[in-house]
Amino acid sequence: MAGESFDRYKTILDKARNEKLEVLNTWYSLFKLKEDPFAREIPDEEIESYFIDRENIIENIIFDIGVASREIPIIVLIVAPTGFGKSSLLKYIYHIITKIASSNKEKYNFKGEYMPAPSLFDTEDDRSGAATAEVEGESNDDNYDSNKDNVESWIKISKRIRDFILFDDANPNYIRTIIKEFTNTKLKLFAISPIDLEQALSIIQYEPKIYFLSEFNYNDSVKMLEQRLKMTIQTENKNNIKIYDLFNETAIKTIYDNSSGIPKLILECSSKALSLLKSIVIGKARISEQQQQIDNNNNKRVTPQIAIQACRQIKCQQAKKEYENLSDVRKEIIDKIIFKARSATDIAAEIRKDRTTVSRYLNELKDIDLITFNAQGRETLYKATLPTQILFEMEHMPTIERDRRRGEAEKGEEKGHV
Repeated sequence: MAGESFDRYKTILDKARNEKLEVLNTWYSLFKLKEDPFAREIPDEEIESYFIDRENIIENIIFDIGVASREIPIIVLIVAPTGFGKSSLLKYIYHIITKIASSNKEKYNFKGEYMPAPSLFDTEDDRSGAATAEVEGESNDDNYDSNKDNVESWIKISKRIRDFILFDDANPNYIRTIIKEFTNTKLKLFAISPIDLEQALSIIQYEPKIYFLSEFNYNDSVKMLEQRLKMTIQTENKNNIKIYDLFNETAIKTIYDNSSGIPKLILECSSKALSLLKSIVIGKARISEQQQQIDNNNNKRVTPQIAIQACRQIKCQQAKKEYENLSDVRKEIIDKIIFKARSATDIAAEIRKDRTTVSRYLNELKDIDLITFNAQGRETLYKATLPTQILFEMEHMPTIERDRRRGEAEKGEEKGHV
């Protein structure tokens, strides 16, 4: 009886393995894609194929790592808002160093790591990241020992000799502890939000090297989208594919303008636009075959109207339109819900205003799509949308840096729109 059941399951497996991709995957049947190219998480080993721009900063940090390998201490800050690609940059630099070291271990015997700072100090049992990998293999006899090891793992790591560690998603509290305890690591790089820059500088005793990430210009945005498209499309001429084969050029410009050149928002709006297009095309699948062929030729590109709808759903358009005109008190409220959802009661206590006034402001911000809300028991928790958070962080970039980046962005747009 069991054998017969297994035979039936084998038949099911054989059917799945032999079925045409057009039947199994709507991304393939509609666009010849394995998956949504703009929502895909990039594996570390593939990052070289996706990385765009930042070459000047990469060269400088590679040089810094070389200097640190000669026992010279260096602290580096990578400063940029959420969504600007700090994590990708750090992972790519670590990938470069790892590849170089593997090519000649005697000459390039670097000792270093990429490490999300929050995971280093996380005391939960299911911690992830480089800190866990470092202590893997150590045996624990009971839960007490396990918890003790988790709490003390960063202490063990801190004593190891390293040429460099790239700390992602750092904050001033992490920076303070790392600088104090990681005395055997020569180059300590911290990726931080501009919100934390002033406090971070007050903690660091000697002047660090600081690199600011800027928004993408239009041409780099197109390159990023095309590179992702090429990595997921299933056609013989994939190297010749252009983003304009899938998006109307005006649609791409609409997405770029509404996302303010921020890589993460460009990807999210592009992903949403392609998903909307997929729904539209699937919705027309029931028409006659002849009419369907005509529609397939004309309607498998994202239009400006679809792009606008996508930007609205991601809340980019609303943030771009409304944020600049907010009063100081409304921005003060947003400041409290940038990284964590909070109740009106908590916000009111922190900014020292009555709850009724804060609730009114929160409802106004909710009505213009700058914040989201979620009921939790008797309380309602509020959180800034991603576009609102990014614009708030951008406002905290140093004034000189903001002016420089604005000038570069305008030049990039002029070239891209010619």
